[in-house]
Amino acid sequence: MSIKKLEENKKKIAFIMCSNDKQETEECLFYLRNLKIPKGYDIEIIPVYNAVSMAAGYNMGMRESDAKYKVYLHQDTFIIDTDFIYELLKVFEADSQIGMVGCVGHRRMPKDGFPIDSWNTGKVYHNLGSCCQYEHGICEVDAVDGLLIATQYDIPWREDLFQGWDYYDISQCYEFHRQGRKVVVPKQEGYWCYHDNKFSRLADYDRWRKKFVAEYQDVYPFEYIPRVTENQKEMEELIKSLSDILKQHLTRGEMQEFHAICSNSEIKQKLWAREFCEISNISRGEENGNTEKHICQKDAESTLKHLRRLRHLLKRVEYNAGKQEDNLREIIEGYSMYAICIVSISYCKNRKKIYESLQKYVFAKSIKVRELFLLEQINKEETDLERPHMCPLVLPEEDWKKVSEKQILIVADTVGKQREKVLELCRNMKKHYEV
Repeated sequence: MSIKKLEENKKKIAFIMCSNDKQETEECLFYLRNLKIPKGYDIEIIPVYNAVSMAAGYNMGMRESDAKYKVYLHQDTFIIDTDFIYELLKVFEADSQIGMVGCVGHRRMPKDGFPIDSWNTGKVYHNLGSCCQYEHGICEVDAVDGLLIATQYDIPWREDLFQGWDYYDISQCYEFHRQGRKVVVPKQEGYWCYHDNKFSRLADYDRWRKKFVAEYQDVYPFEYIPRVTENQKEMEELIKSLSDILKQHLTRGEMQEFHAICSNSEIKQKLWAREFCEISNISRGEENGNTEKHICQKDAESTLKHLRRLRHLLKRVEYNAGKQEDNLREIIEGYSMYAICIVSISYCKNRKKIYESLQKYVFAKSIKVRELFLLEQINKEETDLERPHMCPLVLPEEDWKKVSEKQILIVADTVGKQREKVLELCRNMKKHYEV
């Protein structure tokens, strides 16, 4: 396969993404438009809609751009470091043999070619916390994760081999190796990216891995060993069915049935179910607190979009992205404090910053907030909080006088898995406020 070569523009950076989710793509674009651009350089943004595969979409974007530097990223990868372009150019300019740069990678690919559960270089924020592994200058690696891949040379993506959404990235790394180019993960002073990842489907993963292992024997003697079992494939089908059932309950307003599923201790621990469980926790808090704002919208899809919008806004506040007053106003005007608290706990690392930003905005605008909010004591203990096991303790209406209507969030021991230090804090607060 060949790519028709445009005359190269050495002062241009193209950002290319495959898009099938308007909301995620718009948030990705928001961060791209906030990047600082070095003097004399231009950027272009190329979303590829309805691509038949990731490799095919990236080839389409490559053909459209004359930029020397191209950044291929997932639609749910948000570049939060506004100096990213400066940092990237430093890496490429350090060594002309560097062909590809990633955020996280693998220094030595496993012999079976299955790296996704063992990335060991670089760092990125994601929805399970963060990945922060070995970093040492500009580190050569065998492969990088496709959440973000930057190149300074054009080599066709292997759409002839990989017609899906897996292994296009690892394959491309080995295409660069074949041409004698280095694939690297540089040390990041901060974090370049936040990956707004959800459930990863592995049903077809072994199919593409088998192709990868067969194709790149000239680079490394990989051995194919099946990793995705029939049980795992069946589980993914069951997850899809259960997700559809939860969406049906939400759309029909069958909240008792919805809450019952989301209360299952096994389901609460799963990434695919996190958004549903958050909606359940938030809506119950809103019902008990008689709030005027509600997380549930007209149907399941609009409810999920409403929740994701709050997550995006809170992450903007955390990363100081965009006009903060606009972000804070939309949060306060559009969401209950139950929603703000629960989503902050679930997704935000620097909750203290969010608390202080919201508090400052509320006081400056003389806004009266009747619901529970964040308590400074909780923020001081935040490094000991295990986020998957937290939710607010909702106070009944008649108990407001007991807490002097202070803006408080009490983290409750609802599943008995908190560390002792945090449990003691919760007990003391409950005793102090007599609730």
